[in-house]
Amino acid sequence: VTESELQMMYYSAERGEYVPVEGGFTIDAANNTITGLVNHLTEFVIAYNPPAAVAAASAAASGNGVGLGPNPPSVLVQGEKKFTAVAQETESGEYAVNEAKAILVGASTHTITVLEANASQAKVKIESDPIEVVLLKDEPREFDTNNDAYVDLRATYLGLADGKAKIDFVNLTDKGELVNAMTINAGSYETDKRKVKLTFNLKNVKQMAVSNSKDFAGLSFVDYTGSMDWELTAGNGKKKVYAKFRSDAGGILEVNDTIILTGQGFAQVEPSAVCPLTIGRAYKLKNSPGVYYITDDCTKRPFRNPRVFFTYFNNWSEVGVVDAKVLNSVLNDAIAFMPWGLKYNPKGGALIKIITDPKVFLISGANSYWIASEALFEAFGYAWNWIEDVSQTLLDKYVRGEDILSSDKRPENTLIKYKNSTDVYRLEKDPNDASKLIKRKVKNETAFEKLEQRKDRIVEAPDDEVYESGSDIE
Repeated sequence: VTESELQMMYYSAERGEYVPVEGGFTIDAANNTITGLVNHLTEFVIAYNPPAAVAAASAAASGNGVGLGPNPPSVLVQGEKKFTAVAQETESGEYAVNEAKAILVGASTHTITVLEANASQAKVKIESDPIEVVLLKDEPREFDTNNDAYVDLRATYLGLADGKAKIDFVNLTDKGELVNAMTINAGSYETDKRKVKLTFNLKNVKQMAVSNSKDFAGLSFVDYTGSMDWELTAGNGKKKVYAKFRSDAGGILEVNDTIILTGQGFAQVEPSAVCPLTIGRAYKLKNSPGVYYITDDCTKRPFRNPRVFFTYFNNWSEVGVVDAKVLNSVLNDAIAFMPWGLKYNPKGGALIKIITDPKVFLISGANSYWIASEALFEAFGYAWNWIEDVSQTLLDKYVRGEDILSSDKRPENTLIKYKNSTDVYRLEKDPNDASKLIKRKVKNETAFEKLEQRKDRIVEAPDDEVYESGSDIE
């Protein structure tokens, strides 16, 4: 472990894990000290955090993604399936008539029996689920040998040699993918149709989101399902599908899978060039205070507030210094600011949205609730300037609760006050009737701090909005 891999952290009960201090920290290797800027008093620790790139690369190599946060979803072990991922390969052989011969193509075993053969064609039986096919010389044919709706074997008859049939077999699927978190078309290497089937193999999972883009722009989590139909982007080429899965505890598993799309008549549009700077990093010029973030699309966005910067990074030493020619070669993003990052704690009562989607979510504890319309937003007394822009990763940290579709009842844990009174109340579920809410007075400032809720998100309720009173919050 090197000193540069140490972090100053504290335990966040809300997130259920240790997190870096909000104001960042610096490491003085000469004097063996670590110094951080904090905005609250608690017990702090010095922790070793292995480089994220190493952990991510190791996890991604397994085909089962990168787990983030508390208790993320994991791959489901299915019986005795212990396949190994394999590449596409060709098995060439000579087969005597009526002599069964077992072959291994990729990760799949087949028994081949040539029933008849002449110079122009061969009749062949392929097992274990027996199918009989006629192969014309030098004309490849593809078969679904296991009856799962996807062709998995290609056979080409090459003619007779000393009375034996010469046949090439090629595997069209990777059987090893069947135990991965996500599989496209049962592990097919390629497809000539944009519509594919995604199959998921997970446990401890509640919600999911799927995208053709790694930034998941405009998407929200939905209830988990074991499989779904999906459409790839247009044009021939390698396609990558991304998925995020979320557990009840809010942990995230990020995975992806690839497939080659063919037969479309045109190639997909490729990026014009490799990004000259590292995506997800921050950069500046040597004698300039401006700091820019490099997006997934290889554009740059400025940090307009140092507080926002520290919701992405731990200290200023993580900012790379580059020449103006290099920085200027990266186009400015259409969105000229950075939203709050993963390390930001908006607290209960906050209203948040991502910058590429108009959906507004109310934060309460570990959950987020979509407010389904502007009318509902205004009916609850929320102000439009309360809405904060956040990153997709921060929104993903919260478990998607039931959508707010009616104004009949305020969301639980809402803070309210009445006109001409300084008393603040929190609305909570009535212990005697779950369909109702009661109000509990927040007794003092100390009690308020313990709630982890926003002081500037207190709603003024009309005098005729009456609740039964519960015990004070102390």
